[in-house]
Amino acid sequence: MYPRLVTKRRIKFLEINLLPALQSMLIQLNSGVPLFDILVSISKGDYGEMSSEFSTVVREINAGKPQIDALEEIAVENPSLFFRRSIWQLVNGMKAGSDMSSVIKEIINSLSEEQILQIQKYGGQLNPLAMFYMLVAVIAPTLGMTFLIIISSFISLGETVTKIVFWSLLGFVCFFQIMFLGVIKGRRPNLLGE
Repeated sequence: MYPRLVTKRRIKFLEINLLPALQSMLIQLNSGVPLFDILVSISKGDYGEMSSEFSTVVREINAGKPQIDALEEIAVENPSLFFRRSIWQLVNGMKAGSDMSSVIKEIINSLSEEQILQIQKYGGQLNPLAMFYMLVAVIAPTLGMTFLIIISSFISLGETVTKIVFWSLLGFVCFFQIMFLGVIKGRRPNLLGE
């Protein structure tokens, strides 16, 4: 389980910074900056995992490996699907000799569309989760407390028993809310950022 967790965390940090890094590449390409200098700029920039991936590429290019081969290698070894697609499209554009700014524009457009789809899917998942949350964390404790107050007056439960029941109900609600926040955070799409 731990390697999967590390991989998911790495994918998340890669995909969070993927769109900003590509937008920076597009701006620099439109300004006339060579692609290698752009890779160096991103490797030294504040793009988290993207910077470390591109620093590996820059190191390999400086060691004498062709630019296309270095980019293909990080695409093959990377666990993020969106990162691999972006790098492969970039490499294919370089191999074909096409205008790199138009290639990067297309990559950004496809990632933006994917981001919109992920937001819609996330919104669809939140509706039933919100209903479940309202049922378990709001309605059930409220009705339970009302029911306990009425029952305790009829059967005359002791003060300590009543306090224990109310404190345990409070503990359950707090525990459930923390778990619910974890579920919502876990379902959040990676392309959306923090």
